[in-house]
Amino acid sequence: MKKYISIWFSTIFPCLLFAQNGYFIPNPLILPLHTQSKQLNLSIGVGRGFDANASFSLTNHFAVFATGLTNVGTFHRQQIMGSGYNVMVENNSYSGGIIYFTKLKKNVVFETAFGFGKFRTFNNRNFDTYFPTITASNYWNAFNQLSLTKTNGNFDFGISNRFSYNKYEKHEILHFYAFSRQVYNDLYSFNIEPVFNLNYNVQKIKFGLQLGLSVPIITDYKNVINYELSSDFVQLYSSNSDELTFLNYIARLSLQYSFDLGHKKK
Repeated sequence: MKKYISIWFSTIFPCLLFAQNGYFIPNPLILPLHTQSKQLNLSIGVGRGFDANASFSLTNHFAVFATGLTNVGTFHRQQIMGSGYNVMVENNSYSGGIIYFTKLKKNVVFETAFGFGKFRTFNNRNFDTYFPTITASNYWNAFNQLSLTKTNGNFDFGISNRFSYNKYEKHEILHFYAFSRQVYNDLYSFNIEPVFNLNYNVQKIKFGLQLGLSVPIITDYKNVINYELSSDFVQLYSSNSDELTFLNYIARLSLQYSFDLGHKKK
């Protein structure tokens, strides 16, 4: 057990460090692996921050779920050239939806989930104390995911793909070194997110790993308004020199426990 957990940490840790920065935070996938009705699955994890998931199967094929994630703190980012910089992060999100699941074979489970989420991100990046760059965003997310998981002994091996639409209600960037504030209007993206997942099972406990990518297929916005903080000058333009990127990692280490609430003790 310790051997597998140590391998998971050494594999995923570089991804976790890289993935903490940014205004677009793709959550881990919801993969409870329900197999029957009245099954309550609870999990906690780390990756994009600290998260908690809960799902309950209403029937032998349908379940509902809710998730929450928070990531608050200050992190140091090392650069190849220079001493690096500090990032103060305050990211929070929550989502919910419905899952359809079925067994294709005795040891193969298919799941598809439809959900909706809300996100708030705040990043204060300091190359030095006096001229930080602050990014603040609020957006909502609608998604559909498909997953196929095979159990072999104590292990679950799975592949998944999520299709997500992200619509920003607010996206602002404050450049204090340039004394400017940029406001993006009607910003959105459509992403495809392939993920590999691995579980190690000990009775009703699952030790889980997710690794994947969120790849933008379409990204667009109507315009950008640039406010000069040192004057009353306002500029409106349809393109921006600061390229927005919606490419990011998906990563999670998790612990899940299952309760069979429909099982009657004799």
